[in-house]
Amino acid sequence: AMENGKAPEVRKRLKEAVLFLDETSIMTIHSFCQKVLTEYAFETGQIFGAEALEDMSSLLDEEVKKFWRKHIATLQPELLLALKEKKFSQENIINVVKDYLCGKRYFHYDEKECYALDQDEQSSWCHELLPNLGAERRTKKLISEYYDTHKIEIAAATEKIKNARAKENMRARIKNKQEFIDFFWQNEQDYLKNYEELSTLRTKGKAELEQLETCISTVISRIYCLAISQIKESVIKYKAQNNLLSFDDMIVNLEKALQKENCDPLVETLQNKYRAVFIDEFQDTDKLQYQIFSKVFSKDTILFYIGDPKQSIYGWRKADLQTYFKARSEVQQRYTMNRNFRSSPRLIDAMNVFFQPVEDFDTFCYQSAEDNNNEKRIVYHKVQFPEDKQMGELYVGEELVAPITIFKDRKEDDVFETVAAEIVHLLEKGFLDKKGRKEKVKPSDIGILVRKNEQAADIKKVLARYRIPAVTIDESK
Repeated sequence: AMENGKAPEVRKRLKEAVLFLDETSIMTIHSFCQKVLTEYAFETGQIFGAEALEDMSSLLDEEVKKFWRKHIATLQPELLLALKEKKFSQENIINVVKDYLCGKRYFHYDEKECYALDQDEQSSWCHELLPNLGAERRTKKLISEYYDTHKIEIAAATEKIKNARAKENMRARIKNKQEFIDFFWQNEQDYLKNYEELSTLRTKGKAELEQLETCISTVISRIYCLAISQIKESVIKYKAQNNLLSFDDMIVNLEKALQKENCDPLVETLQNKYRAVFIDEFQDTDKLQYQIFSKVFSKDTILFYIGDPKQSIYGWRKADLQTYFKARSEVQQRYTMNRNFRSSPRLIDAMNVFFQPVEDFDTFCYQSAEDNNNEKRIVYHKVQFPEDKQMGELYVGEELVAPITIFKDRKEDDVFETVAAEIVHLLEKGFLDKKGRKEKVKPSDIGILVRKNEQAADIKKVLARYRIPAVTIDESK
């Protein structure tokens, strides 16, 4: 439109849109579903006045404790010992049941099956488990005894290693008994076959451990299935008695309502109420969510899906790239946004180099097996920096900091120390140059991304030693 001389008309429409921003509804998908179910309870077949169950944690904790007392604490002692070795806990059960209640399928669970843990089956498991309990501990003890009595033979076997680097590493390891035992148990490189008697001990121990793992996995799977069947019913009963809906109930119930034959009046009502719909972060939606919006708004409504498959990081929360590609194939128009307003030109250039596919390696390699036309392939579009925008740069002393620096450490604990040391360095000598105005780097300028909550806690402890303030931001905060 801008190129066809309609710039004034476009600007006028945009100004009018801004005036009506206060009438815009900005909601999460869950809150949209809750709003529809509440306002149109009769049309969607819901109980009037249902409230959101925002956090099921306390309810799940209580139900799992009941389950543990009734079904786990009463298991035969040998099974309890095996579960203890596996570090099996109530937390494991909570995670599996929570995932199931949130819509994730547990592979071994079948609603039609009975998963009672009867005494005969427990006895059968115990008979299979007993010979192999403590396999790792027992084997490591035998390796330790051999180490104490055959040091000359171990040294001789080390000298027969042909790879110079491997030989040097093993020379260092055999000086430390525990390090040698742990390394020998955990690794299976060819050169370790030089230690013939130790290799035989390890092979036997690993076979026992594998049998133990197979059996205990069967036991744990049965426990998970029983927990799902028992706790699911308790949760459903609790929600019904208290007129509550979980977040996933909102999605499921609305999707079911829209599949009914007489749903056309509801669809028409929603289309009249929401004339234009924009769904942001679409790569994080799942199949049911897409089916809701496609059913209601794909016709006679302005509907935009805004998403980036490269940012799909919520697979554990049912986000589904197949859904993204399905939507992509069904829309009438596609637009690409490739201008970055947040980052400096140097960082954007570096990221373009880093993510650009090269021969035999594609960072975002994802292609469905049945896709022969590259319709379900993630393509990297080179990002551009807007010419009319200026961004600051990061310096340490007089030196301009490289946009991307990669460090490598041997152990996870070393990573925390490396990160902390780098932050100390930035806080002491770093500054941001913003259009010629220099600002010293502050702790609040720095962000650390981690995969697990425990890692966040560990890095925070290390930073505390250096008196660097830090806060943790996760789903609960």
